[in-house]
Amino acid sequence: MDNPIREMVDDPGAAATRLAQSPLVPGIAIAGVGDGAVRVGAAGQAAVDTRFRPGSITKLVTATLVAQCAEEGLLDLDDPVTRYVDGFDGITVRHLITHSSGIDAGDLFVDTGDGDDAVATYVDLLRDAGRLFEPGRTFSYCNGGFVLAGHLVSLVRGMPWEDAVRTHLFEPLGMTSSGFETMDASYTVRSLGPAGGTLVSTAGDMGRFVAAHLAEPSWAWMRDLAAPAPGGVALMKGAGAGWMVWYGSSRVGGANPGMSGYLAVDERATCGIAALTNGDQGVNAVAAVLDAGAPAPPDQGPPPDDVHQFEGVYASHLMRVTLRVEDGALTASVDALGMSGASVPLTPQDATTFQTMLGPIALFDGLARWRMRVLRRVS
Repeated sequence: MDNPIREMVDDPGAAATRLAQSPLVPGIAIAGVGDGAVRVGAAGQAAVDTRFRPGSITKLVTATLVAQCAEEGLLDLDDPVTRYVDGFDGITVRHLITHSSGIDAGDLFVDTGDGDDAVATYVDLLRDAGRLFEPGRTFSYCNGGFVLAGHLVSLVRGMPWEDAVRTHLFEPLGMTSSGFETMDASYTVRSLGPAGGTLVSTAGDMGRFVAAHLAEPSWAWMRDLAAPAPGGVALMKGAGAGWMVWYGSSRVGGANPGMSGYLAVDERATCGIAALTNGDQGVNAVAAVLDAGAPAPPDQGPPPDDVHQFEGVYASHLMRVTLRVEDGALTASVDALGMSGASVPLTPQDATTFQTMLGPIALFDGLARWRMRVLRRVS
């Protein structure tokens, strides 16, 4: 499978039928974008007009709004955030949309109400979040940073984030089936809207959004690697602006209760897909297809001879991990994810990455990245 994205573009109905055979995918709709057209197919418990909650795919929506504001001179990507709101010294607008701000708010989910001030109130709370690393140092997935980016859009546009999306993306792109809905779950509230809490859309509308990214030369930079992610997820290079940069493609994935999906563009930006499922693990089935056609990443070098250098306690607002050497092997005691005190063995993979039952962990420069979230060494 040389180009799985192209195969899905050529026959999205057949691709949907194949993916719907996975137990992870009760139903799926796929929009294939290429050759100037958007074609949609669906299978299983989904139809071409099914509306999904695409979750963190919304981050690309927010990043695109920021890009538009920069094009219009309403802000500059390298502006300090403190030009607009105080309390975020050293962080630029670009850091926010490339997951490199260092704000310790990867999964800080707080409901601040349904009013137009919900996002601004969340940002007030975000000022008290700690820092995992100095801005721009590395990549760490950060929902809070995208809420702050959405707030900046609201400030320079003079309208709520949702109105900016409707006015500057939904309406001009013909995304007539897209909107916003809150739920009772902690991460589907209005305060998390710019990061992925409230967007609802169809595969066709998301396909039109992908088509706009393929057609707009001034947005191509958003797929350039901006925040490298050494180690960890093997086929991912790191973050662009809104997009995540993988070997062979640029992608952005997301999940919300009972739903998940991917947008993806092939490496040469000739075609793309929007694949939305009504299974919260469906994104993994789509990822497996994309990964099968990805080129092999470069050799990262042999595992370290001495793992004692990694011993210590690593923490973020989300979890606390104690790494220690036992019988010559590195283990992790995890205080989070319902595993308080549980010891997890680490299997060396390369110079930076260790495999665990909970996914890959990268250890570098006094930091640990468990899958996509960084923890800093605190002792």
